Amino acid sequence: YTSSLICCIQDNPEPVVFPISCQGAVPSIALSGPWNKGNDETEEYEPLLDFGRLLLQRQEEKYFTIQNPSSIPTAWYIDTHKLPRDFELSSSKGVLRPNEKVQITLLFRSTNEEVFDFVMDIVYSDTESSKEDADENNMVSLKVIAESYRIDVCLFEANNENGTGVGMLDFGLLHVGETEPLCLIKPFHPCGFQWK
Repeated sequence: YTSSLICCIQDNPEPVVFPISCQGAVPSIALSGPWNKGNDETEEYEPLLDFGRLLLQRQEEKYFTIQNPSSIPTAWYIDTHKLPRDFELSSSKGVLRPNEKVQITLLFRSTNEEVFDFVMDIVYSDTESSKEDADENNMVSLKVIAESYRIDVCLFEANNENGTGVGMLDFGLLHVGETEPLCLIKPFHPCGFQWK
């Protein structure tokens, strides 16, 4: 919006003109991360952090960036109460100046055998509003997929009294020509193995 304030001064034949302008702006944030890498810049992709499958007692980090493309400072926060306990954020709230960006780290610690598929909501507002004033229109969602797994191996029975030595497979009593399957590996998903 632009306009002018014209002031007439007594005994002065020329008016003084003060130009006035203002710019309306709304808060905004943009996310970028691994879902953008190698993709066409003109297409939009759903924000997604995919940790894949991770063996128990391991950990992995993924990164994403929050940017403020608007012309006003923007406050943001992530509700960590909905975050599973196997995940940890490097930062869950902050204020971004115009065109400023911040990199956030999401750490996944594989502690229990589980499949994760959840959404993190990043709520934003101008710095004068409170969290309670922010509505769902001022929210960007980031999907997270991860799986923690283990491979269980069935141990052979020991072939001597003290439990040491080379193990053996016991198929029990069978008739000639009968077959009996025996599970040696109990994976959550199909996996390969090799006899040596």
